[in-house]
Amino acid sequence: MSEQNVSAWKDIRYLGRIFFSSSIGRKALMGFAGMGLTGFLLFHLVGNSFLLKGAEDFNAYAKFLHGLPFLPLIEVGLGLFFLMHVVMGVILTYHNLKARPVAYQVSATAGSATLASRSMIYTGGAILVFVAYHLWTLNNGSLPHETPWSRVQSILTNPVSVTIYAAGFCALGTHLFHGFTSLLVTFGLRHRRHDVWVDLVCRATALILAVGYASLAFCFFLKIGRMA
Repeated sequence: MSEQNVSAWKDIRYLGRIFFSSSIGRKALMGFAGMGLTGFLLFHLVGNSFLLKGAEDFNAYAKFLHGLPFLPLIEVGLGLFFLMHVVMGVILTYHNLKARPVAYQVSATAGSATLASRSMIYTGGAILVFVAYHLWTLNNGSLPHETPWSRVQSILTNPVSVTIYAAGFCALGTHLFHGFTSLLVTFGLRHRRHDVWVDLVCRATALILAVGYASLAFCFFLKIGRMA
């Protein structure tokens, strides 16, 4: 390798270290991972809406999904996105607390802080627990000849499970409520001219995801329509 290439590689490594060790770099990584996870949530909601059409259509959708040859790559990518988002969030929270070890004496509701922004680390932790519970319920205790529909049915007809799912979706909506606007700030996409509309779209998306998932769970529990 020539001296010029070695020098260029050192420059890239130096810039990489600066990016990963800076607050804005970590926020960018967390935001990028968040965008990937949000895309999955939207796609997953559309897929889960097949529950409204009944067992046959939902099982057909699940069969199509599990038959995709690149599904393992998608699962690995989602896992990496989730891990990156969690790790960057924990690191940023740690450094924020380290920089301000003593809480302000002013009321926490002062300024532009909202309930969603102040509780990001808590809703993030709740989502982490919920995802673990969701994966455990889907994969634990399933029977060899059980269909995707019957598996979902065994989960969402249980009052305890439905309550946990509802709490998880509530945490998700609250997390996304601030997460979307924070993402736009990180990437410099906010402007006074369109802030109102941007906030409206972000909050509407968070609401659609939270209410959409929760309504599917409750419809199944209450046996509404073809979910009976």
